[in-house]
Amino acid sequence: MSSVDTSTIQPNVVAEPAKELVPAGFFVRLIACVVDGLIIGLLQFAVASAEIFSEGQLTAISLVLTSVYVITFWALRGATPGKMALGLTVVSATDGQPLGVKASVLRYLGYVVSSIIVGLGFLWIMFNRRKRGWHDYIAGTVVLRKPPSNLSDGADSWGSGWDNDRFSSSDWGDRD
Repeated sequence: MSSVDTSTIQPNVVAEPAKELVPAGFFVRLIACVVDGLIIGLLQFAVASAEIFSEGQLTAISLVLTSVYVITFWALRGATPGKMALGLTVVSATDGQPLGVKASVLRYLGYVVSSIIVGLGFLWIMFNRRKRGWHDYIAGTVVLRKPPSNLSDGADSWGSGWDNDRFSSSDWGDRD
């Protein structure tokens, strides 16, 4: 009978299961939009209270301020402060990578398209299997909830059943 050297045997190491990526649904995205609207509104109020601009100038400043706010946060942080507060991130739907400036600008222009017909492009999120609005399709993006890092049992931080569709790495590039 031969003896087995057990000094080199490593204990069983079980890899942590990959965290699923959950698309953010309409209502959580709406709440993020409201938060961003409040922040932008405060910034616009601060500019308007200076009382040094004409009405036309204030309109132009408002449009520029809003677009710069949104595009800059998407490009540099992957989410606006409203989305960050709710644990959401905007990524490329083809490979899951962060957005660059080009995709951020395209997504912002897609917001215009999404809002043209009474916001139908935004409402589309409620009925789309992947929770994507028209602006997401235009820019090739998807809004995801960041996986909870402090939950060991795999529980969903938003509660079960909020958004049952999940993305896996095999979904990148999936056209729905």
